[in-house]
Amino acid sequence: MFELSQKELQSNNAASWMAKPRYHDESGQTGDKQEKPVNRKTTSCYCDSCLANPQDSQCSWKAAILRQPSTSSVHNELVVKIDDFVAASYDGEWYIGKVLVNSEALALYGLGTVEEKETNERLRNLINVQLMLLNYQFFLNFSVNCFHYFGYIFSYIIIAIALFAGKYDGLTPTALSAAISKNSFVSIYLIRCYKKLIDLSYLVSKKAGFTRRIGELIETLMKKEKNHVDKDTNSCSESLDVLRSGCIYQLEAVSYAAPKSSELLVRDLNLNIIAGQNILITGKTGCGKSSLLRVMSNLWKPVSVTVVRNLSFHPSNIIILSQRSLLSDGSLKQQVIYPYGKPIQQRYTEKCQMEDEKILSILEDVGLTAVCRRVGGLYENFEGNWEDMLTPGEMQRLAFARLFYHKPVIAIIDEATSAMDTQTEKEMYEKCKQLGITLVSIGHREKEMGIGT
Repeated sequence: MFELSQKELQSNNAASWMAKPRYHDESGQTGDKQEKPVNRKTTSCYCDSCLANPQDSQCSWKAAILRQPSTSSVHNELVVKIDDFVAASYDGEWYIGKVLVNSEALALYGLGTVEEKETNERLRNLINVQLMLLNYQFFLNFSVNCFHYFGYIFSYIIIAIALFAGKYDGLTPTALSAAISKNSFVSIYLIRCYKKLIDLSYLVSKKAGFTRRIGELIETLMKKEKNHVDKDTNSCSESLDVLRSGCIYQLEAVSYAAPKSSELLVRDLNLNIIAGQNILITGKTGCGKSSLLRVMSNLWKPVSVTVVRNLSFHPSNIIILSQRSLLSDGSLKQQVIYPYGKPIQQRYTEKCQMEDEKILSILEDVGLTAVCRRVGGLYENFEGNWEDMLTPGEMQRLAFARLFYHKPVIAIIDEATSAMDTQTEKEMYEKCKQLGITLVSIGHREKEMGIGT
């Protein structure tokens, strides 16, 4: 039988784990034996059985890790459920934002009572989801905090079991205290490391909802990239001069339908859009006119895949005007030069030698000089919502001012003059013709473009 002498326990708080053996004969007398090299593989494990019987140590860290098997499985289940509730809570918040954006239209239709019921129903669903989310988070946080509190106590209970079971009976008091100290240190250290992993459960559950949405977006973009041939071209003047006399879009036998619908809107469409040749697309409501715009913009996936675009989506190449103009925050000048921001604005205005006088001239051409005076000039930041300050006709005029500023090769117009009178509409198209902008117009009126090809 081996015994650890007090003299040899001198490292790590008066406890050395490189023990020198002493020999007990059958008569009980003790004598020194020649020192043997310590088996580090044996002494590297500090579980209960290894410390009680170092010469028979056969176990590994698996015994220590298996002390907390159930806790991790509970956390895994909670994290998966919290992921679903986080995603659902943001869906409910989106509807409330939708009502705020369309509040004026709802008031004009007198739909306050109807929308109140719908909003209250969505709000109740949102509250229920939030309550369930809080309940799951409570149990998750409660289990984490309980593990923090009882983890250290549990480590001493494990040592107590081995102690009272008699596994340390062969050790002297000094060796016993050293063994207990070392064993408790290893147990507490293991629990502390595991505690750090458990602390990440709440953060993982919070990020899981965002991760799933981002993953779905990336998958959708990758699918669209595979089914669309996009030949990017530099926006320099030399390339644009070549493209003005060439094919911009090429659609061959293109068929498309609305997302998640098997009914085709258009079948086997062949269309070439050539620079300098204006096109007017008309038809009944619901026949797929605006849907063609979405296919050309790569927002919808066509059934067939032969869609070739020889120009990249850049303000100097392609601009799309829809019925509802997109207005950002900032000054009137920022609305005209959009999507260029403040840093890019300086670069492009210097390159193209665009001065404020030219922007004022464009505003005069579209009839927005009064708006410029109303807001205090080009650089005065408007504190509020531009959509609330401008009428629908003024917003469409501002969209054409943006078009005249960028002067793209092609402009795709989806009923972007619906709020204008006939004379103003004709003036807008005449200005496009003067600037050499190729027009693809989608509408119901054949005279809509005053368009000569």
